[in-house]
Amino acid sequence: MTTRTRWAVALGVVGLVAVVILVVETHQSGRLEPSPNCGEVAPGGTRLRSLPPRRASSGPSSQPEAGAAAPAFQPATAQAVYCADFADPFVLRTESLVGSRLFTYATNTGTRHLPVLSSPTLLRSEEVRDALPTLPAWSREGAVWAPSVLRRGDGRLVLYYTTTDRASGRQCISRAVADDPFGPYVDDSTGAMICPADLGGAIDPSPIVDADGTAYLLWKNDGNCCGIPTRLWAQRLSADRTGVVGDATPILGADQQWEAGLVEAPSMVEDGGTYYLFYSANAWNSDRYAIGYATCPAPTGPCTKPRGGPWLSSSQEARGPGGPELFRDGSGRLSMVIAAWAFGKVGYRDGGFRSLFTLGVAFDDGSPVPE
Repeated sequence: MTTRTRWAVALGVVGLVAVVILVVETHQSGRLEPSPNCGEVAPGGTRLRSLPPRRASSGPSSQPEAGAAAPAFQPATAQAVYCADFADPFVLRTESLVGSRLFTYATNTGTRHLPVLSSPTLLRSEEVRDALPTLPAWSREGAVWAPSVLRRGDGRLVLYYTTTDRASGRQCISRAVADDPFGPYVDDSTGAMICPADLGGAIDPSPIVDADGTAYLLWKNDGNCCGIPTRLWAQRLSADRTGVVGDATPILGADQQWEAGLVEAPSMVEDGGTYYLFYSANAWNSDRYAIGYATCPAPTGPCTKPRGGPWLSSSQEARGPGGPELFRDGSGRLSMVIAAWAFGKVGYRDGGFRSLFTLGVAFDDGSPVPE
């Protein structure tokens, strides 16, 4: 057997093993069985499909045409969607000698506290692991939500996530640290990082680094748990990124009809000196859930809403889009990752699941435009 033949056989074996791992890992990871529309692929695998453009409606609250909402991980020649539940996604891009690699984190599934999905450049397949296998002692199992990650100056990674405080029963924000994007992230805290009991607790952490290098954490007070108004807040992070400094500043509230009294899931990006705050509003388990945006002079606000309605709302193929987070690909192109109810089924009780999608984001005359 020639050296070239040996290499070909070895690569074939590696590819087969990767497929087997994908089928086994993802079958165990999903909260629900895949939609029948994913029936021709292994659970958690990829299914070829694309989404047609949405048509803009008319009137003062009309929505911009969204274009094709591309699934988040793509093989070489076709679009693909992760055919399992993957809610509240956050994307971290890493660079190495072999190119870019995307790590996408999500809310807990049935067997993982915080699943992380990786798309290697070479094999172009997915692998799912638990980024946070062990919760801190003050926390309890279940309801581990909405992770985000920030890289520190020393190269280590800080994971921010929502979990339940045993003592109060409130949802609170904690943090964990790792050297590898896959983890394991280790949370050595003895209590929550952010947990305003008088505001209902805190969820949906998302970091933003100012132009001068100052890091902030955006979050939502979980007031809808207990009849308290919900608002989005900004709070400065400590030098090591594992704590907060000073008081939190409220930057946005629910004051438009389409929001139905609830704002959550903040994510912020700067363009041309303006900070754009994207957020979700309305009921997460309905097709009324949608994404809005506001403009801010700084991460700490004050933020104003240029529109009278949502920026991105339901289409026939992707309903109730929410949980926006922003990232840049290897070319520097800005993208947004979201979760939406796919294949016409909305809500877990109706057999739906929140599928993972991306769309490009550009800025035109001071306004963000989905593309």
